Amino acid sequence: MTARDEVWSEQMRAAIAGDEAAYRKLLASLAPVIRSACRAGFARFGAAPADVEDVVQETLLALHLKRHTWQQSQPLTPWVLAIARNKLIAH
Repeated sequence: MTARDEVWSEQMRAAIAGDEAAYRKLLASLAPVIRSACRAGFARFGAAPADVEDVVQETLLALHLKRHTWQQSQPLTPWVLAIARNKLIAH
């Protein structure tokens, strides 16, 4: 697990426990990474990049709604990127 992933995992644990400040920091840190992954995915699939932000927002919403399903013993980044990939494919 990378240092970045350790920080994100800790922030998600805190968010699940009710720490709103940790949750805001986490989402602010994740958004650029999700955006980058979505841009790369759109380019790979030959899709117009205009909808990237929609997929980013859908991913962030899914993270919020499904955060209780994340296995806290696992790194957060692969879970987040899997959700982003699924939202990209669905789009």
